[in-house]
Amino acid sequence: VLQHMDFGGEVSEAGIRSQLEGMVKAELLTEVQAGYVDIRRIIRFMNSDLGRSMIKAGRLYREAPFTMEVECAEVFGSIIGCGSEGETVVLQGIIDCWFEEEGKLVLVDYKTDYVTYGELGQIKERYRTQIEYYSRALEQITGKEISAKYIYLFCNGEILKY
Repeated sequence: VLQHMDFGGEVSEAGIRSQLEGMVKAELLTEVQAGYVDIRRIIRFMNSDLGRSMIKAGRLYREAPFTMEVECAEVFGSIIGCGSEGETVVLQGIIDCWFEEEGKLVLVDYKTDYVTYGELGQIKERYRTQIEYYSRALEQITGKEISAKYIYLFCNGEILKY
């Protein structure tokens, strides 16, 4: 849904519902998929500090695919099979969202994991490596510095900053 959401649209239940209906008509979502969308959580996200920054940014880059080459040992450590020094592996991923703010980039990743407040530190660590690779890829793609990296947790509205 966020891939196609108009962040300049009305941040209300009616406004989000209208956008969902438009996504169904454009065959971006099925009616069944649209029925599972929790509009209140989208509104909470869009009203968060991060959501407001995204709205203010105007231009959002979403679902940005990347491919990058990384030293095998960096990814897998010293496990058997990495071969000689200099051997590389190809990492591929899709960055949920990024935007520019004051000449630097802001990286955003969304998570739908169910997380209790006591687990926030664990979740942040679980995704740290992913966020670092996304950040490196984005810097390579754009040649610009990353000023902030965030994970937004839809289950509870928490914003994790790296």
